[in-house]
Amino acid sequence: MRQRILAASIEEFADHGYKGASTRGIASRADVNIAALNYYFGGKPKLYRASVDYIVDWTNQLLEPIAAEARAALQREDLSPQEARRVLASYLGNLSGFFLGAHGEGWRPSWSILLARTEFEPPEGDPWTFSSTLGILMLPFGGLTARALGRPPEDEECRAIALGMLAQVLFFRVKPSGEMPGMGWEHVDETRKALMQGVLVRSCLATIDAFAAVGSPAPSPGRGGSSAA
Repeated sequence: MRQRILAASIEEFADHGYKGASTRGIASRADVNIAALNYYFGGKPKLYRASVDYIVDWTNQLLEPIAAEARAALQREDLSPQEARRVLASYLGNLSGFFLGAHGEGWRPSWSILLARTEFEPPEGDPWTFSSTLGILMLPFGGLTARALGRPPEDEECRAIALGMLAQVLFFRVKPSGEMPGMGWEHVDETRKALMQGVLVRSCLATIDAFAAVGSPAPSPGRGGSSAA
């Protein structure tokens, strides 16, 4: 029954948002009484939190294997900048494949809609729903970027570069309906997916090459330097 209520609540919150959804609507979808919602979840705020957590946890489980190869490579002391670049390209390709629609069996369009809604209606006490997901993604991004540029892992510019590349990956998401309006596509088939993956990987590697060509930046006021008089 708990799982049935959770599935119904995801659909209700996806359709109407947190403010528009009702416990009566959730109970009707799940074919239970409202008392059952309170028994299993303790009311609407906690049910919303549980619905979002369920999708985020599912997402993290799918992303974890993608990030695992990159994390394993970062453990190698002999990882060269060239090899780090190769691992980064593989990571980018796999990650973009996920956001281009390969979410895995069981993913529902309503999940994407609900996650999008949380940007405007976050669960109580959690203004940033995707903090755990970002943690999974950014460690490989930041670490591989630093290794590819021959810099220490704590380098702030490398983390900023990595965040910029991650933003590119996230922008390549396909709409729940399967469309990619920016390209004028009503659907994304394997050929189009491969095209977008290739463009993304080449774009990100070009960013790495550009920063490698100019070298490390001079210290700025925010990084220990002093401003000019």
